[in-house]
Amino acid sequence: RVGHVKPAADVFKTLFHVLRDRLSAADSSALERDMLVAATKQCEAAGANPSALEQLHQVGSKLATMHFLPTDKHYPVAVAIVKGAVEYAESTNELILHGAAPYCARLRVADALAVANSLEARDGFRVAD
Repeated sequence: RVGHVKPAADVFKTLFHVLRDRLSAADSSALERDMLVAATKQCEAAGANPSALEQLHQVGSKLATMHFLPTDKHYPVAVAIVKGAVEYAESTNELILHGAAPYCARLRVADALAVANSLEARDGFRVAD
């Protein structure tokens, strides 16, 4: 059965690229966000056990690998996903950060610093004294 994983991954990648390339930038961002939110809800429904958390992280990893720097025309989506995940975590469910973490590694240094600086201003992400 392990031999079937690569073809399934290739089909997912191809389907994702076809969908994303047919959408506007805003819709492309919404597509990835909705996939991450759905994975977060599944993780929560499974009780956020270690296996469910790993699956959520894997969904985020797979989505994040669709962004190649610095030439990716969809790079702004990666930034929007990280910012949106922070907002979702603060307002709805912090589990989404497990899925959004792989996107952080894809951010340019300036964008990562901007996100980090914005976190300092948020009450939900302040470090306890």
